[in-house]
Amino acid sequence: MISKDFKVTLSQPFPFSEDNEDALIGAVLIDPSVLPGARLIVEPKDFYVSINGQVWLTLCKMSDQGLDIDVVTVDAFLDENSRQHAAPSPRDVAKNEIDARLFRYTGACPTALNWETYAEIVRRDSIARTCIRMYLRAIELLVTNGLDIQEMLDKTIEALRKYQEELSDGN
Repeated sequence: MISKDFKVTLSQPFPFSEDNEDALIGAVLIDPSVLPGARLIVEPKDFYVSINGQVWLTLCKMSDQGLDIDVVTVDAFLDENSRQHAAPSPRDVAKNEIDARLFRYTGACPTALNWETYAEIVRRDSIARTCIRMYLRAIELLVTNGLDIQEMLDKTIEALRKYQEELSDGN
């Protein structure tokens, strides 16, 4: 009998493009006017590199508060947030890494012109990762719970339909 702790793993990494994630954030730092459009495509959870998701969330918060966005103001916002909150902010977790990344982002993106392409790639990769996770979960259910193949396929198709509805609803 197969253990209930059975896990399926991939031999290749999940799809993601750190260069596109960095370029998208860099585009916003260069030209913050692209952020509202980019937010319609990408959410913090869409970033594979967790620190990029944290920085994206920070950019969104700053925008919501009507604050100016650039490398210096984001750095200051993170410092101020860190001092005001008892809970660790992204700044507390990886101060040195974020400092280095803030300047790396603008180097990854010489112009904000292609922000939409970067955003679409980040989102496409996020959707692909979600679908892969669903399929891996279906295999685990098949193996550990003894589901028959048709039942596993039905559950997987239902989960994918729900996910497709979420995507259509803009969630």
